[in-house]
Amino acid sequence: MPAIVKAKEKGYRVIATSYSSDDIGMSAADIALTIDTTDTDKTLEAAQAHKIDAIMTMATDVAIPSVGKVVDELGLVGPSFHAALFSTNKIMMKKRMLERGVPTANAIFFKTLSEARDGIQALGLPVILKIATSSGSRGITKIDFISQLEDAFNYARAVSKSNVFLLEKFMEGLEFGAQGLVFEGELKFLIPHNDTVTPPPYLTPIGHSYPMELNEDTKREIFNVVTNSIKALEIKTSMLNIDMIMTSSGPKVIEIGARMGATCLPELTTIYTGIDIVDVAIEMAMGNELNLQEKEKRQPCAGLLIRSPKTGILKASEVPQDLFQDPRLVAVRWDKKYGDRVREFRVGSDRIGEIVVVSSSWQKAERFCRAIENRLIIKVDEEV
Repeated sequence: MPAIVKAKEKGYRVIATSYSSDDIGMSAADIALTIDTTDTDKTLEAAQAHKIDAIMTMATDVAIPSVGKVVDELGLVGPSFHAALFSTNKIMMKKRMLERGVPTANAIFFKTLSEARDGIQALGLPVILKIATSSGSRGITKIDFISQLEDAFNYARAVSKSNVFLLEKFMEGLEFGAQGLVFEGELKFLIPHNDTVTPPPYLTPIGHSYPMELNEDTKREIFNVVTNSIKALEIKTSMLNIDMIMTSSGPKVIEIGARMGATCLPELTTIYTGIDIVDVAIEMAMGNELNLQEKEKRQPCAGLLIRSPKTGILKASEVPQDLFQDPRLVAVRWDKKYGDRVREFRVGSDRIGEIVVVSSSWQKAERFCRAIENRLIIKVDEEV
C-alpha cells in the first residue's frame, strides 16, 4: 500500500497484481490484475501489454523473480532475473556465498530425513533447517536436539515447493539487519538496525529499531562484508534487505534480499534517516534521479508487529484513546478487521497490525512499543 499510494501521489499510473482480488492494494491501484506475483510468464505478458515504465515489489521475496524477468525483457531498472534467483532461492544463495568466500554459516543440502541426520552429524547442533524459497520466515526451524528434526522436516516439506532443503550451522551472536541501496554496482547507503525475533524454534522477526550502536571500525567491516556479498550474488541495482549476525569473529551474512525490508522497516528507515525510502525505490525503478539526502539529526524509533494470541475470528481490536495523546506514538495500524480469521503468530504473514513509535533512544522506543502492545485490546474467538 505505501508504494501504491506514493506512486499515485506522484502522478504515476499504478498496476497492481496479486493472486487475490481481495488484497487491499488491488482496490487502491488504477488497474488491478489477478495474477500470482510468482508467475513470471503472466507477469511479463501483463507488463508488455500495458507497456509499463517500471516494476517493483515492496517487502516480500516471492515477487522478486517476476520483477527480474520483466527488468531483463523490457530493459527496465532493477535487479536482473539472475540476481533475483540468487537473492530468493536460499540454496542458490548459500552455495554462491560459500563459493565466493562470503562470511556466512556453513551448510549442507539434503532431500531425505536420512540425509538430514547425516548433515546434522557433520555440522553439529544446533542448526537451522530452511526451505529453498520462503517469505516471512515460513518453513524455517531451529533444531537444538536431534529429536526435533522429524517435526522440523515435516513442517518444511509441507510448505515447500522444492524437494531440496538446507541445513545451516546455527551461528551464536547478536542478530541484526540492515537496509541498503546498490545502484549500478555501488553501495550508496547501508543502515544497520536492531532486530527483535520470536524465541526458538521459529525465530521470526517481529520488530526493529534504530539506531544500532556500532563503532566506526565495525560499521566499515559490515559495509565491506555487504559489498562483497552483493558482488557474489550479482545484485547491481536494487534496494537491499540484509539479515546478519555479529559473531565473536565478526559480522556474518544470513541472507540478502533484493528488496526493502518488511516489519515497519520502510517507515522506520525514513523516520530515522530522513530519506523517503519508498519514494527512492519508485524513482529508482523509473530510472530517475535519486534523493538520498539524509537529515543531520537522526530520530531514534522502533516498530513492532501486533500478533494474535490464538487462531480464530477477530472480535475486537482497539487502542486506548489516551495513547493517541502521546507524541511518541506515530501509528497503530490494523491489517485485520472485525470478523476476519486470524492465526496464532508463527510467520510474518500472521501479523494483524503494527506499532510505530519515536523516542530519545532505541531502548526507550522499544520499551514504549511493548507498553503499547500490552494495552491493546485484542479478542479472538476460537473457531467452532
